Amino acid sequence: MTNGSTDELTKVLKAMVDVEVALADLYRACAQTWEGDAVFWSALSAEEIHHTESVRKLAGLIARKTDKEQRFEFHRPITVQSIQTFLAGIKQQAQRVRQGAISEKKMLAIALDIERSVMERKYSEIVKTDDVEYQTVASAIDDQTAAHVARLEKKMADQRG
Repeated sequence: MTNGSTDELTKVLKAMVDVEVALADLYRACAQTWEGDAVFWSALSAEEIHHTESVRKLAGLIARKTDKEQRFEFHRPITVQSIQTFLAGIKQQAQRVRQGAISEKKMLAIALDIERSVMERKYSEIVKTDDVEYQTVASAIDDQTAAHVARLEKKMADQRG
């Protein structure tokens, strides 16, 4: 992988850290707004914070191992600009929650859309590599995101009665 490609991939992963931080903030705002479901939203928030650490680890692995001829290539290209647009949408939703401009039912649907989105799903597909450590961390994020989807779907079903 060329240094320019490594730099771009590292920038993308650093931007994805910002997404994970924003999601944690959004879910924290939900926990503060809907206190009856604070445990549910707080758990999601804490898990997103864990994702930030995992994504930072992915970026560090690329930076550290590229010098050792390990191959890391874009498999599913994502641009920093598209990530920033996605990030702005998450921040806007957090603001709406804080303003009381959205119902919890609607927020559950929005959170489900976010967790199912191309940006949030399949970290294991962003980078093509044979590096087992990278694949393990990325797959763990994918599994946790799938668990978020399942929990959000269950919560929505429970609210429908």
